[in-house]
Amino acid sequence: MGDYFYLNKLIMAQARFRTTLVLLMLGVFQIQEAQSQNTRNSPEEIVSARLMTEAERIAIGRSLDDFTQQVLPTTVKEAQAKGWDSNFVLAIFEHTLKQSIQSHSGSTEYPRFVDAVDSFTRSLRKDVTQVPTESARRTLLVASDGLLLNRVKDSVVEEIMRSATASEDASRNGKATPARAALRPVRVRGTAASNLSGRKPEQALAGWRETARVRAVSQRDPLEMPSPADAVPGVGGLPSPGPRVFNRGGEFPALQLSSPTASDGLPPIDSATADDVQVTEPNYDGFSVSPQAAGLTAGQPVAGSIPEPSAEMLPQPTSLSDGMNSMPSAAPVVLEGNAVPQYVPTHDLSSAYGPICDGSPMCDGNPVPRSRTLESLCDKICHPPAAYPLIDKGSLLGEYQARTSSHSDLSNPKLFVEQEGPSTDYRAWWHDAVTQPFQGNGSGGIPVDVESLVLSSMQHSPQIAAIQIDPAVRETKICEEDAEFDWIAFVEGTYDHISEPWVWNNNVIIGGTPVAPQGNQTRLKGDQFNAKAGLKRALRSGGSVEVFQEFDSLSNNQPFLFPNPANTAWFEVNVNKPLLRGNGEAVNQSRIVIAQLNRDISHSEAVSGIEEHIVSVHEAYWLLYLQRASLIQKLKALEKSGEILNIVQARQDVDATRGQLMRTRSVVAKRRSEIPRLGGAVRNAQASLRLLVNSPELKNSLDTELLPLSVPNNNALPVSLQASFQTALTSRPDISAAMKQIHRTSIELEVSKNELLPRFDLDLYMYTAGLQRDRSAFGDMFYHGPGVGAGLVYEIPIGNRRARSIKQQRELLLTKAFKEFELIVESGLVETEQAVNDVKACYSEMIGAYNSMIQARQEIVFAEARWRDVANDGGGSLQSLDALFDSQDRMADEEFSFVEAQVKYELAVVGLKRSLGTLIYEPVK
Repeated sequence: MGDYFYLNKLIMAQARFRTTLVLLMLGVFQIQEAQSQNTRNSPEEIVSARLMTEAERIAIGRSLDDFTQQVLPTTVKEAQAKGWDSNFVLAIFEHTLKQSIQSHSGSTEYPRFVDAVDSFTRSLRKDVTQVPTESARRTLLVASDGLLLNRVKDSVVEEIMRSATASEDASRNGKATPARAALRPVRVRGTAASNLSGRKPEQALAGWRETARVRAVSQRDPLEMPSPADAVPGVGGLPSPGPRVFNRGGEFPALQLSSPTASDGLPPIDSATADDVQVTEPNYDGFSVSPQAAGLTAGQPVAGSIPEPSAEMLPQPTSLSDGMNSMPSAAPVVLEGNAVPQYVPTHDLSSAYGPICDGSPMCDGNPVPRSRTLESLCDKICHPPAAYPLIDKGSLLGEYQARTSSHSDLSNPKLFVEQEGPSTDYRAWWHDAVTQPFQGNGSGGIPVDVESLVLSSMQHSPQIAAIQIDPAVRETKICEEDAEFDWIAFVEGTYDHISEPWVWNNNVIIGGTPVAPQGNQTRLKGDQFNAKAGLKRALRSGGSVEVFQEFDSLSNNQPFLFPNPANTAWFEVNVNKPLLRGNGEAVNQSRIVIAQLNRDISHSEAVSGIEEHIVSVHEAYWLLYLQRASLIQKLKALEKSGEILNIVQARQDVDATRGQLMRTRSVVAKRRSEIPRLGGAVRNAQASLRLLVNSPELKNSLDTELLPLSVPNNNALPVSLQASFQTALTSRPDISAAMKQIHRTSIELEVSKNELLPRFDLDLYMYTAGLQRDRSAFGDMFYHGPGVGAGLVYEIPIGNRRARSIKQQRELLLTKAFKEFELIVESGLVETEQAVNDVKACYSEMIGAYNSMIQARQEIVFAEARWRDVANDGGGSLQSLDALFDSQDRMADEEFSFVEAQVKYELAVVGLKRSLGTLIYEPVK
């Protein structure tokens, strides 16, 4: 029902927008009538200026219309297919909307339209964040009948055009000349239809939306929907962030052409046209920010305004207006909310600037930046946490997702020199030989491919088994912590036989008779038996409960024991409930949640370890392929030199010289000496692969060759840098572990705040008791009313230094966790960028090595033909023979370089998968 409520609210806002549009048209007609009476300027000047401005606006309007008809539907389809969350959808919407008008950056109207786009997207974001759940927000945005494809698509052009023209009026402060007045569009803050009939009730006309101030809500405090008078429209003469226009005095305001924020995805603007513009830095309730970040317009009041955080400003607030209830945040945040509220805002004030005091006398009620981790944070002494801190993954990664979405996306690798690469079905001559066993090296071979080796290593590698043990250990820790709340059954029993000297007093009289030992009894003798059984447990909300039944039997030779024996039955229920320290499920079950987070962190670390092992298997496999290919290439070169040696020896008595024979024998001997070293390299590669895979089949076949079957890939892999960034942010295990670390440290901080409270416990107990000579005491204890009791226990350490020290430690650790998260994310993005660059560079290197190999092959054909055709004239023939041997060596080197480049390309693709965090879930090819 809540989703339909917000949807109906937006529909009503759309109806109000249509009314506004009608009033706007009436206002245009009225101003045009007034302008027709203006005779202070020549018609040529008015028409020329109007045509110039209108032409620019029409061109920008066409670009916006193309965006709504072509780009926006494609973006929505992509969002539906890839499951983008609402924050990312809005970020992409803003980026593509600005890109649609970037071609008009040289226009004088361009800055106003950029500011209008900022105002429109901020308005849209505020309205969307009012929807309670993420699934509802996403459905509202990207559904076929959702906001983007319907109301936004229909109104975005008109709204931006209206906001841009309204900002021009606001920048003039009512001092425009008649010539400029002729160009000035109607102001949105205008008159109603009744103005034409003589009545002039002023109305601030809202746009297509109706904003509502967001308050922290609970079950007792639902969302407060303000009246239309309290609405904060982005236009209509009211303060609107966006246009950067400042009045320097005189007749016309000047435009401050400063660089846009880092998150808007636009290039810097040349500030050469903004000479001698004096702009002072405004101060917003303790914030000292740049005018660009503040988003001021000429004549705009600053009271009660708060700038939107951006990459260019990180304000340190000293005070804050109480009127602001929400603020978007691009920084990693920890949301500290109520226990299961009706809705948790994605961006709120506490998200951007840290915890907000909820009335504790220990703080001044102002939000404080998270960097102040010692004295400035509120201790919340009288307000123990009602729930765990909520870690908003979207807000933690939102800044990075928005930043990386603006990167240029070059999917295909660009070569400096266009070269023709191998075809998709190209198979080098040595590939078939690589897959065949060498003669004399055992019987047969074991065919292997890289994917089967990876799967086999997952089953048999002791390293993988060791990596998987730690998450299993962490899993058992969860059960261990949860077992603290299990019921505990207990049974106790004692038996005592008493035999002690009897010291009696004649002055003791019972019933008028002095008490004295009977007969010759001079010792006190008796028997005492006690048994106790019951159940007890710790409560998840704090405290404990205990229920037990006790039986006690006492008999002795004392005359004043009545009844004798005395059997006592006792049933008791005890409840202990902390009221301050240790109160609440969030505190008492924090160790369970921390154990779960430790399990998740251990799982992420295990994924990283497994990915490293998979990379090692790939490296060992392709090293084996490279060494076998190199050995085969050297064997072929040796074979070629052997053929030449046979020819020279056969022609020794005809025309071959002694120099040719010696030169040929030297080359053959050198090439033959390389074979044992290459054979040893092949065997070493096989040993490394066996160690990594550790399968029984490979371990029991030490003398059997491993025959690689997987062929290097010659196809270009289309790599998107932007998509790689987005995948890495959501899939890398180290980023996930860093967010879990922030969550864990946040919970520990909240628990340490609870430890600051004094011990104030409530003890309740109820019991029934019975006394008889026999076992009927069990029935007797229920015949009479029970006994009850209550008590309070208060305890507080003087100074409370230990608890305060622990809290300060947790605050420092939380700051450290945020810094480590920032470092991990930035390092991950750099690693991803490097991996993308490596893939493109390795592919280009492979293409170059292929073409170089083709040229070397043509060279060896030419050298061999020349050697055969040269007459036997001594030195000339020896020179051609040396050229033939050199070309053969270069051919072998180029073939090895090509295979090496193929292997590098394969490993670069594997490294890219690892940097994205998808290696363990997706096949490499």
